[in-house]
Amino acid sequence: MASFNSDAAANFIGSLADLRMQDNDTPDIAAQPELDPDPEIEALLLELDQLEKRELELLSLQALEKDAYERRHPPNSCVVGLENLDSHQIELLLRDSASQMHYLIADSVITVPAYRVCADGRVLDANSSFYNWLGYKPEQVLGEALQLADFTPAEDIAKERAHFADFAGSIVSNSFEGNRISVDGRYIPTATTLRLLSLAPLEYVGFMLDLTGVRTLEENLRRRNSIFSAIVEEMPHIVFLCDEQGLTRQFNRRLYELTGKTAAQDDGSIFLDSMHEDDRQTFLRRFKQAVKEERELSDEFRLLAQDGECYWHTIKLQPLSCVNGLLALTINNSMDGEKLAHFADSAKLWIGTATDIDRRKRIMDEVLESAQAFQSLANQIPQIVWTAAPDGRIEFLNERWYEFSGHSREHKMGLDFALFIHPDDRREYMNRWKSSVRSGDAFEADFRLREALESKEDYVRCLARAVALRNYRGEIAQWIGTWTSI
Repeated sequence: MASFNSDAAANFIGSLADLRMQDNDTPDIAAQPELDPDPEIEALLLELDQLEKRELELLSLQALEKDAYERRHPPNSCVVGLENLDSHQIELLLRDSASQMHYLIADSVITVPAYRVCADGRVLDANSSFYNWLGYKPEQVLGEALQLADFTPAEDIAKERAHFADFAGSIVSNSFEGNRISVDGRYIPTATTLRLLSLAPLEYVGFMLDLTGVRTLEENLRRRNSIFSAIVEEMPHIVFLCDEQGLTRQFNRRLYELTGKTAAQDDGSIFLDSMHEDDRQTFLRRFKQAVKEERELSDEFRLLAQDGECYWHTIKLQPLSCVNGLLALTINNSMDGEKLAHFADSAKLWIGTATDIDRRKRIMDEVLESAQAFQSLANQIPQIVWTAAPDGRIEFLNERWYEFSGHSREHKMGLDFALFIHPDDRREYMNRWKSSVRSGDAFEADFRLREALESKEDYVRCLARAVALRNYRGEIAQWIGTWTSI
């Protein structure tokens, strides 16, 4: 077979390009005179045809040699490390690696962007994914005009070269992250892995993975975490993570502000330690049951403040189905490594809040005490004393009423009191009462009220009086009235 003449091939390709240009510029091909076959071109076509056949034969032989090599050298040999191979085995391994990479890149079998580069930074080859991703042209690579520095920042070139050290033990480097520069100047976050092709001279292939989507997700997560942290920090509630033993990590500083402790003094037990001693065991018992049943816990407990007083809090704990990095948002405390391991993303954790309800509870206790005092006082008065809701329905009657009427205490009165008014007085009484309820004016009426005697029922003439009690907004909160026998 004649030797391949590269200059002649270049002239041949140039001639074909000229012919295409002529074809494009000529409106009627049939009108052109027929050219005589060029013997030199015919010889080149025949030689190219023979070269293609030879290439197929070589590829077939290469596949057979590759199979034989893999039988002699198991695939895990490169995983074990080059230090376990002799120089001949390393040479064969690199030759096989280079052969595979040349073929995979040239035929665009690899779908991730890949480039082949030599020691001086010249890009020797790249696949179609590389061109499509970064926007460079194949002509730049084929003309050896594209350098690694053209699409890689200087600091990332240094990072890439630092990973040459990985080739001491393997033909594949550890993955590293950096940026690549597109032809339009965009910086694209990238993860890269290098594969060694030759040690002398140094030549390797870089495989790149676009991390833009990952970075976007990370930025969105960071923004959400920042918003979460800002909201939690401003909340008036104690917010914390809790493990199954009741150890906590705080999301904000409300517990430390309440107890006067600092994060440096917190080994995870400050929350339990600050709980009133009479409430702690109750809390742990109920929490243990909630953990067992994987359900929410909500109850009222007292927490000891730095002023020595105990303040009531509503404590709510909700099991988390997925932790998803919440631990990173908690305040660092002095919890040791063993305890901290309980807060891993795979652990079963609870998110909790403690809301100060002490003032409300004290007010409610005062109201209850006041109501009890009022009822006790009302029961000592010889008159019938009653209270009504803003809509006029009676809610409370003192003991004098039950003695007078013989009515059952289990029965809610509401508006049924009208049934005890004499039929001739009932309409007038109810009209005046409804008018006062609408206007808020004081109520007064003269009427007859039925009394239950031992032998019979009789009506007693009474004077009804009532006034409205108003709240701080000026709205009627309650009516208080009396029925006095006259």
